[in-house]
Amino acid sequence: GVVVWGNVAEGMLKYYLAVTDGATINSANDDSLAYTLRLQFTPTMLGFKPETGYTVSDTYLGKQNALSIGVGYRLVGRSGANEKDTKMWAIDALYEQKFGDMVPNLQVGYISVKDGRIGAGVYGDASQIYAQGQLLYDQMAGFGKPAVAVKFEQNQNKLNGPDPKNTRIGIWGHYYIKGQAAKVSLGIDSVSLNSEAKNRVGNGKNFTDVTLQLQTQF
Repeated sequence: GVVVWGNVAEGMLKYYLAVTDGATINSANDDSLAYTLRLQFTPTMLGFKPETGYTVSDTYLGKQNALSIGVGYRLVGRSGANEKDTKMWAIDALYEQKFGDMVPNLQVGYISVKDGRIGAGVYGDASQIYAQGQLLYDQMAGFGKPAVAVKFEQNQNKLNGPDPKNTRIGIWGHYYIKGQAAKVSLGIDSVSLNSEAKNRVGNGKNFTDVTLQLQTQF
């Protein structure tokens, strides 16, 4: 595919335009294209630093104050009898600002899918909401900086009949030894499914994951 992206007004507005291969999974006709548009706004007039790179960071660890609001739309084309185009849109926001030694980070988002392909000629809608927050203590405690984070995520499919839905709630502790280049994390994620979601996966159950993560980048 091809992606054209750039910044307007020194990063106050960032845009992405993409044309890529379309439906490639479970499709007998692989001759369609997908089109994606994303716009991201940063109120630089309020002192927030723009995210001018191709990607954005999950957290800046207190090195810059960030506030961005993004909207996106994606159309996945399909060809063939009884096939539909899949349409998706999303909105998200990230806020991080340093107050003394404390650095709060908040992220929220919503994703909507219309006519997502489930099988041959079978389509359904879906949605997802998420929110996560982190509070970093921006001083060395031992040989690193500690942070605590919470996360909420909910997915719901809209099919004929009852809608399956699952919800994930997580609590994490992070210890940044050298930023993202050296980090230790410990988290607990609890996932609950409604009765329809349990039935669709065959006697599905609620579950809890405990994760110890050691991260290094070089």
